[in-house]
Amino acid sequence: MNVGKEAKIYWISILQGWSMLLVVIGHVTLTNIFENPATPVSTEIERIIYGFHMPLFMFISGGLFYYTKIRKGKKYGVTIRDKAKRLLAPFIFFTLATFVLKYIFNPLMKRPVELSFKQIINSILYPASNPLGEMWFIITLFIIFLFILFLNGHCSGINV
Repeated sequence: MNVGKEAKIYWISILQGWSMLLVVIGHVTLTNIFENPATPVSTEIERIIYGFHMPLFMFISGGLFYYTKIRKGKKYGVTIRDKAKRLLAPFIFFTLATFVLKYIFNPLMKRPVELSFKQIINSILYPASNPLGEMWFIITLFIIFLFILFLNGHCSGINV
């Protein structure tokens, strides 16, 4: 055991691994690899997995957020900068890169884009309209973290 380092919570690591596996399984069923009209098992598996895999992911993220930031009394500004660096920076980079690539290959795209300021802003405010709609959970998670931090600071009397 390392002195000065917090002990890793192994059950959370195991839960993270299972939730990642469930996300992969859920998305594999979307490709219809398992589709067989005689056995509707894939539809049932997909429905069961989709019923809880993202809430589980959000729950784990929230628990870790509490454990690593809120419980330790980290300052609001420091926490926001850290979350923006870890979540928003990659989100914005990949969104802009995807905008450019989709714009270049617009005629070949299933969901073409219009390279405009309005669409870029909408892709952040409305994650489903993002050219990488699959990354909706990143901006959603960031907004939830902002809300939790604001409520925590507001309710506990800390200056936010």
